[in-house]
Amino acid sequence: MLILAADISPPGIIECEPQKPLSAHEYWSWRQVNGRTCWYPGHPGKPKYQLRWKDPVIPAPPEKGAEPVGSPPASDRPAPTLIEGSFEDRWQGLNEK
Repeated sequence: MLILAADISPPGIIECEPQKPLSAHEYWSWRQVNGRTCWYPGHPGKPKYQLRWKDPVIPAPPEKGAEPVGSPPASDRPAPTLIEGSFEDRWQGLNEK
């Protein structure tokens, strides 16, 4: 009889912890896995394919109506002024030969 269980990790797979347990007496290490800090018992260097999150976090889609943060509208900025000896002045006429 074959029984499949979703909560049992394959051999060699270690489930990530969000932080090192305060009561831990053995050596713990961490790696970045899926953009999160994954704490696991053991020494550094565990391959990432052997680490997994029990409850993977799926990023939420951006809220509708939310505007991206960026620079202020162009009307809030002063207009650039062309001064004599500026970059444009120095290059005018070079192509007119």
